[in-house]
Amino acid sequence: MTFITRARRQRRLARYEQVVGLHRQGVSARAIATALGLSRNCVRRLIRAPDFPESAPRPRRPTGADPFAAYLRRRWEAGCHNAAMLWRELQGLGFAGSVEVVQRHVAPWRQALPKEQRRGRTPFHLPRTPTPSPRSVLWLLLRPPERLSAEQTAFVVRLHTLCPAIRAAQEMACGFGRLVRERRAAGLDGWLALARRSGLPELAGFALSMVQNKAAVAAGLSSG
Repeated sequence: MTFITRARRQRRLARYEQVVGLHRQGVSARAIATALGLSRNCVRRLIRAPDFPESAPRPRRPTGADPFAAYLRRRWEAGCHNAAMLWRELQGLGFAGSVEVVQRHVAPWRQALPKEQRRGRTPFHLPRTPTPSPRSVLWLLLRPPERLSAEQTAFVVRLHTLCPAIRAAQEMACGFGRLVRERRAAGLDGWLALARRSGLPELAGFALSMVQNKAAVAAGLSSG
């Protein structure tokens, strides 16, 4: 708890004790509200509280690293506590944010580490081959598996293991590609239903936009 947080709590506690003390003396809620410059609802809430109501922690605002939270957590628990290294790994998975975003994301985890480890840098080994760019990764995911080299196939399998959401997105994208290539308008409804239930916001949004223009999309699939 920071100094500012402690000071705020002390002020709230003092106000609570004033309200409760006046109430025990028989002072009405209206009179207490007037005397202390509070709303009557606030006074009633404090009077009815069984104990001093601690303020609820503010929910953490979403950050750009949230879609990669599961991956970051696995790597952190595996012993990689270097935010710069984690950031470089995320770039290979399509992350476009800055290293500061990753640093803020892992900051609460760092505070939970033993004191002697908080400022230390966890050693890591650089990969033998350069991390592919996001465009290269996309190319690998959309390319037919039989046309990938053994090294490329191993990379894709590792990517699937580290981030199952990428595998789900790849399967949906390839499924849509087959519909387009084979001109199968009859399969569009099934694909749209799967996309909207996929749990992937980007894919669900894409499916929703297609539903709104379904007639045109179906006509495009049917035309030879």
